[in-house]
Amino acid sequence: MNFQKIKQVLIIILIGFSFSQDYDYSLQDTNTNSDLNGTFIGPSYFEGKITINYFGWES
Repeated sequence: MNFQKIKQVLIIILIGFSFSQDYDYSLQDTNTNSDLNGTFIGPSYFEGKITINYFGWES
């Protein structure tokens, strides 16, 4: 396979992955300073709004 063909295949695969992702989940808000503390929320809770998802932890 030449480079151009490999590039086309990779682009098709990446486009396929981007349409197959399901970013909906539900986690309990444990931030005591939050108005939603104790509520189970996820991206669908903020439907129609732009969200930023960060998964981190403190040790």
